[in-house]
Amino acid sequence: DVYRKLAETMAPKTCVIRTFDLGGKKLAREIMGSKEDNPVLGLRALRLCMQHRDMFKIQLRALLRASAFGNIKIMFPLVSGVQELRQVKTLVREIRLELDAEGIAYNRELEIGIMIEVPSAAVIADLLATEPQQRECQLSLRAAPSGHPASDQGRDRCREEGGHPCFDVRGDGL
Repeated sequence: DVYRKLAETMAPKTCVIRTFDLGGKKLAREIMGSKEDNPVLGLRALRLCMQHRDMFKIQLRALLRASAFGNIKIMFPLVSGVQELRQVKTLVREIRLELDAEGIAYNRELEIGIMIEVPSAAVIADLLATEPQQRECQLSLRAAPSGHPASDQGRDRCREEGGHPCFDVRGDGL
């Protein structure tokens, strides 16, 4: 209802709504699970939302439904790789199918976008921008403080997972 009111109030102007950027110091440890050595890095924003899909689907459904009442665009924060983008696009497609099946209106031309906030995403921005069926996606660059790590995963998480997957996408020696 809040998103609908926002869309109606802002119409005909465009309203870009950034999805939950939870994690780090912004969320209770009970929701986060195990304590991370560096909570500002690692499991937060889109990765955290994708691990808590039920919560995330509520927000995405509300945003899609509100798009029927105004010009809403959705922005996903802290996307660091192509796989994350593909996963969230798949989830949005699933929600669209659910809304179609339920006969609920939404803007079928709804645009999505991602925030380029970490160097790992900046390095592959061309791949993110040309991801198949990416015509609806906007890229937004956010300057991060100098000294920000090459990925937002943190050393321990990269070591556990065998490195950061976004660096494997290009296959050109990066």
